[in-house]
Amino acid sequence: INLVAGTFAPYTSEDYAEVTVEFLVSGVAGDFTLEFIGTASAEFGDCLAYAASSIQVAVEVASSISAAEREALIALYTSSTGAGWLHRDNWRNTDDTGFNAPGTECTWYGVSCDAEGAHVLWIDLRSNQLVGFLPAELSSLTHLVKLDVGSNALGGSISESLSNLANLEVLSLAANQFTGAIPAGIGQLHSLRVLNLSENQLSGAMPVELSNLQGLQFLDLGTNRLSGGLPAGLGTLVELETLRVSDNELNGPVPPDGGRSEARHVGIECTSRWW
Repeated sequence: INLVAGTFAPYTSEDYAEVTVEFLVSGVAGDFTLEFIGTASAEFGDCLAYAASSIQVAVEVASSISAAEREALIALYTSSTGAGWLHRDNWRNTDDTGFNAPGTECTWYGVSCDAEGAHVLWIDLRSNQLVGFLPAELSSLTHLVKLDVGSNALGGSISESLSNLANLEVLSLAANQFTGAIPAGIGQLHSLRVLNLSENQLSGAMPVELSNLQGLQFLDLGTNRLSGGLPAGLGTLVELETLRVSDNELNGPVPPDGGRSEARHVGIECTSRWW
């Protein structure tokens, strides 16, 4: 706490006085009150000098996400041409000369935080005219549960840094312009329930690491340029209810169900050249 200035308030009784002090905590301005409780030793005009027997300090500061999480959000705005977004409420100050102050991030359009306002949990910017790419700084959002930037104009490769988002349950990059291979690191997202990478320009083989996503319920890789066959391990995903891989260049056998004990509806939409 860096003290900036302080003033005595007029005393209200013989054994109580207040000192109001301006302060800075992590760069955020505010104020708090020191309560000196004791016996008056001398009187000076409207104030008392105390031989204080105790000091009570109460500090109330608005919660804020970490600097790293804030920088990740700013990097996302910058890399996806935030000035052109359809909606960007509260991201920038009134004059649009800079980003709103630390502590406001949980009010930014498309951003949701935990109850304490300490961590970003959701980013939902689908259909919001994002143009550009996803920055590597997103890996700092380690508490993120949902990332949905579908139906935009994002491109480039899908960053391996997304594999650091260990708490991610929903990842939707659908209907964009992503190219290159599906990162093998996505197989490290063991909390993932929904993975939608459809309607992009992804190419190459489906990574076998997708078989590590044992909690996956929905997988849509349709309308890309994927080639090769389905990884055999997909048959072991006992929670999988929907699998869509149509409109690709896949071939080969559909993997067996992996000996699942429960009958589940798995809808597999295929194109051609299946054995």
